[in-house]
Amino acid sequence: MPNLSALLYRARRLKFPLLGAMFVLVAALAWFAPWQPAAPKPLYWVSSMDPNYRSNAPGKCPHGMDLVPVYAEDSNRPPAAGQVKINPAVQHQLAVRKVKVARGRLNQRLRTFGRVVADPTLVKAIAPRTPGWVEMLFVMSEGDSVKRGQPLFSFYSPQLIEAQEQFLAARRQGEAQALRAEGQLKALLMDDISIETLKKQGVAQRSVIFHAPQDGMVDMLKLRENAYLNPGQMVMAVGSMQRVWVWLEVFASQGPQLAPRQAVSLTSASLPGKVWDGEIDSIAPDLDPKSRSLRLRVSLANPNGQLRPNMLMEGLISLPERPPALLVSRQAVIELDNQARLVMDAGDGTFKSVAVTLGERNEELVEVLAGVEEGDIVVASAQFLIDAESSKSSDLKRLQAPPSKPAYPPTWVAATISELFPNQRKIQLEHEPIIDWQMPAMTMNFAVSEGVDVAHFKVGDKLRVKITDGSPLFQIIDIQAADKAP
Repeated sequence: MPNLSALLYRARRLKFPLLGAMFVLVAALAWFAPWQPAAPKPLYWVSSMDPNYRSNAPGKCPHGMDLVPVYAEDSNRPPAAGQVKINPAVQHQLAVRKVKVARGRLNQRLRTFGRVVADPTLVKAIAPRTPGWVEMLFVMSEGDSVKRGQPLFSFYSPQLIEAQEQFLAARRQGEAQALRAEGQLKALLMDDISIETLKKQGVAQRSVIFHAPQDGMVDMLKLRENAYLNPGQMVMAVGSMQRVWVWLEVFASQGPQLAPRQAVSLTSASLPGKVWDGEIDSIAPDLDPKSRSLRLRVSLANPNGQLRPNMLMEGLISLPERPPALLVSRQAVIELDNQARLVMDAGDGTFKSVAVTLGERNEELVEVLAGVEEGDIVVASAQFLIDAESSKSSDLKRLQAPPSKPAYPPTWVAATISELFPNQRKIQLEHEPIIDWQMPAMTMNFAVSEGVDVAHFKVGDKLRVKITDGSPLFQIIDIQAADKAP
């Protein structure tokens, strides 16, 4: 420790008083500053793949993974059964992210798909009421867009010619007779445009032209030129696209959650960024005979004609509000065939897997019915690694392999060559998740068994390799190019 008397003596000997005062101030701060302990040093480093592998210096384990430091405080206080203690520095390396279990209401939206159809209530059929022949056809196919008053086809009918002559004769007799004769023409489906033409020309038209009754598209076309038509035969229909229906399909089991007037938000990949807001108009009383799905109808205004028949639509249906419950991020849940778990932060760097019972869910949250309490902290990333370590001593019920079965049975996995060590019969692979071993995707070293030829492979090649347990490295017992099935 510095001697204050000596410091003051040296300050008085200085020629400049101001510099002396600064010297004394710095010395006093050094005297009273709290002592900062040195950062703890690791006792040794271990492999995350094999806890029995130890090293006195940092580096990589035989599997190609970074070694994890172990400190004195970690080794002196072993965690309880089923718990894992992780140093804060290692938590940072693993990118451990934590979230809180909170109480709230789960807002659910049901995602579904469907297609656009023309509103059948806006479709007007055209069926001549007199026998005759189609002389000319002005529209070529179904789906053609038409405007109100646009010619559709010309129709020759002796009865229509006779009705026109009776109308012209009635006009010469008086207004009352003319109105009565004009009503007969309309009853024979002669439209206002053709009647006005007849009034102007004063001569019966040999071929009467049928015009489009509204703007829209040709919804049905069942006639050709020179075809003979019987009275009442439906030959054409024009549907208005000012309003359309969207038929959505959901599973039959989701039907009890749905009711008319529920809000629906609709989008289409054909029109990115466009959203249509509507509501359920009706729910079909029967199931689709092919897909066995339940159909919902949504009616949408379509003034610009952007929605076209058979366009695919995606819908989000707002479901009724649920009662308050414990909610947690879906990213934190580990779901297996017969159990769901959460990795809970027990404090002081200790973690433990706990079994939970789940309820309903949406895109982000899930209800937790049992297993945790409000305010508990759980892990939302890297929880699979922690859960795997916790499983070594956990008292949770798990599916165990038969005793005669090895810990790492032979299995195939897709991988890419990162590095080759031909002289050591070793290869470094960047492999995909190994489902049978419950191992995530990573880069690690493998030993190459005798009889497996890797001479014609190079760095960057994509492979399918058959691997099994081994010591100290996992073994490659067969290898094939990625385009060949095992």
